Amino acid sequence: MGIFKLGGPVITVFAELGKLLLMFTVGHEVDLSEFIKRWRDSLTFGLLTFVIPFLLGATVALLFGYSLLTAALVGSLLASHTLLAFPLIQKAGLQAQGWVQTVIGATVMTDILAMLALAICLPIHKSGFSAVALGVQVLQILIFTPAVLLLVPPLFRAMLRRYGDSPEVQVALTMLVLTVVAEGAEMVHMEGIVGAFLAGIAVRRATGHAHLHEGMAVTARYTFIPSFFMATGMLIEPGSVIKTIVQSPWLTAAIIGSLLLGKYLAAWLSARLLRYPAKQVPGMWALTTPQVAATLAAAVVASQTLNAAGVPLIDANMLNVVLVLVMVTAIGGPIITQRLLQAAAPKS
Repeated sequence: MGIFKLGGPVITVFAELGKLLLMFTVGHEVDLSEFIKRWRDSLTFGLLTFVIPFLLGATVALLFGYSLLTAALVGSLLASHTLLAFPLIQKAGLQAQGWVQTVIGATVMTDILAMLALAICLPIHKSGFSAVALGVQVLQILIFTPAVLLLVPPLFRAMLRRYGDSPEVQVALTMLVLTVVAEGAEMVHMEGIVGAFLAGIAVRRATGHAHLHEGMAVTARYTFIPSFFMATGMLIEPGSVIKTIVQSPWLTAAIIGSLLLGKYLAAWLSARLLRYPAKQVPGMWALTTPQVAATLAAAVVASQTLNAAGVPLIDANMLNVVLVLVMVTAIGGPIITQRLLQAAAPKS
């Protein structure tokens, strides 16, 4: 049937849907109400944990000979984060603590800023820089983003009232919103994954549920999203990743070091400005270190975005470095968080 054939129609469709659903689930994890509750703290930490890694990552890319646009995209990849270790925080019963809520609010900010950076960089790479085109792009983003966040929730609730809230209806309506918003993003020259991210936020606002409906979770997490990861893995040869580490050890170390240093400086400086106890700095750092969903999806899209000369926004070498970054932080972040929680637990 050609299901596992690289570039075949089945795996291509499954992977495209998986990519959209991956970003939808990232957006669905965003709780705007938590950001609003602690907006000052979240704004402070969100800006610092975005800007510092962004500047360090962009500087590293520039020093290694990449263009300014590619450097900006690489910086944005390092600036966002995935709350991969948050279930450990929930298990420890710490999710209501102030510093944890601040991290959650900052996640909203970094994910949105990273997606907006991607939405700006991709069309510039495709068609070249134009002040007028950039202005139009920014205007479209400023109109499209609040339109989705304000209009989709009441429309989604109205459709649930009209057609019922059975599992089949919820899955169908969620997929409808996802595809319409993703296509709308494409129409205003944004990537579909940006629209999928916004759709996730909007659907969560509509339902008020922190977790995806069981039917939607099965559809997304056990069918299409794994297909995206599998298709991504099929694009990358393990030998080329190892070759990148061997041939570009300084680039790999500099990118990973920029992330770790940038996120720690942001946590330390935020704790000083917000007058949080110093013991909370390692936790803030560990939670914001993992780079998985948004980073991987954005990196893959950027590697497949070609300009008129057929040159991708980020080359295979940088993509391999990002894959190493994802592997290191996805494993290391939860391990460090678990160790911190164990150290902080009262001794019996």
